Amino acid sequence: DERSRGASARPSVVYVGRGLALGLRVRTTRTVVITSQAPLTEAPRLKGFEGRLRKDGSLAVAFKTGETGVEQVLAAVRAAGVGIKDLATEDPSLEDVFLSLTYGDPNAESPTGT
Repeated sequence: DERSRGASARPSVVYVGRGLALGLRVRTTRTVVITSQAPLTEAPRLKGFEGRLRKDGSLAVAFKTGETGVEQVLAAVRAAGVGIKDLATEDPSLEDVFLSLTYGDPNAESPTGT
């Protein structure tokens, strides 16, 4: 039946019989990983974000989707004087999304925006 096929095509998170999220509009934390033009010895101070220097020398900057985007992260990195040689984005795993929905802060804003 067409309705059951359409419903199964939309990802859902169900926890203890309660639907937590339906569809792909779950607010998550993504990470921008930046390879700088010059080697970094420490994470620069970024306005509005926290950067973490990884063992390979790349800079990882996490941000919450729905609140900001990659362009704002890149602007903060450039404003801190970091030249960008390359970048990649990392999305959370399905397990990370599930855990944040089921065990996250109960006082936090709904991850689905509702």
